[in-house]
Amino acid sequence: MPDHIRTNQILRNNESIVSGDGRFTLIMQADGNAVAYEAQVGNPHHAIWSSRTHTHGAGHEYFLVMQGDGNLVVYKDTLGAPGAAIWSSHTHNHGTGHEYFLAMQDDGNIVVYKDTLGAPGAAIWSSGTHRIGNRQNFNPPSPPSNFFPPPNGNGDGGKGSSGPSIGISITI
Repeated sequence: MPDHIRTNQILRNNESIVSGDGRFTLIMQADGNAVAYEAQVGNPHHAIWSSRTHTHGAGHEYFLVMQGDGNLVVYKDTLGAPGAAIWSSHTHNHGTGHEYFLAMQDDGNIVVYKDTLGAPGAAIWSSGTHRIGNRQNFNPPSPPSNFFPPPNGNGDGGKGSSGPSIGISITI
């Protein structure tokens, strides 16, 4: 399965692109929602991103297209006639005459790239769903030891007895 679509290519109902390592899938669902899934042990369909367009109903033809102006768009067809755009990446201002492509990357990020003179160019949109390593076993690093101020604010590592003065008095 391909991991990308290029300018003017379309994903129709139930068509998808899959990351090179097979871990992530972007599918144009028949309910009108474009959804990215991460395959996980025990949960092969863990959604990590969607266009949130599932409320447009089944029984229509939906498609995701990488347009020639750089805009990634979900369209709804009604009775075989092109319908309205129901979602877009809002990247239409990057000009025509370039090659654009949508990639489902091995890190889980969905990215629209603009090619310039046949060379891969800059990313102009992303889903922000990049993952580091295996998500199930991912443990975020601890903050550096100097990240938190001393508990009493006086720089003695919290050994003092008075604590910080915050200007509050309590009468019992």
